[in-house]
Amino acid sequence: MLGASRQRQASTTRTRRICFGAVCSKGGLTPRQLRPEETALLLEYDYGITDLVSRPTRSSQDLTRDDFTTGAEQFVEMVRTYRPRVICFNGITAFRHATGQKKAAVSLGLQPEKAFGTADWPGSYLFVIPSTSGANASYTRAERIAKFAELSAFFAKKNWHPLPLPPG
Repeated sequence: MLGASRQRQASTTRTRRICFGAVCSKGGLTPRQLRPEETALLLEYDYGITDLVSRPTRSSQDLTRDDFTTGAEQFVEMVRTYRPRVICFNGITAFRHATGQKKAAVSLGLQPEKAFGTADWPGSYLFVIPSTSGANASYTRAERIAKFAELSAFFAKKNWHPLPLPPG
């Protein structure tokens, strides 16, 4: 999962992670809601989590073009090192800056093409979910959960889901 910025303000971060943990579990990606201090447990399900820009801010609006440019360069290097099957962007802002698609229309969900490939690797599937930030009032909790469930279903379809799923 990838967000645009690391928000260090304690209450904002806790609210955002509670929302993130809730939609992960309700969307079928984790077996239970993880508390904010349990974020590292995502690795047990083969999920990595990072920020495009690690500089603490109240919102992504406080980040500069240089912050995003440097973050995107580091992100691409990390992706090409670890070669994830799927990258899920937590918000359209992170997706736009990481992929360089700053003006193109972006739909939520699975993107039509893989990205970040090299000569010997086809790249990662890309998936965009609505930002789980409490500041994002554009989507309801139900809409966010539905997108996480869509991601969960994609993992199941590819036989990549880390959780035991019911038959059928």
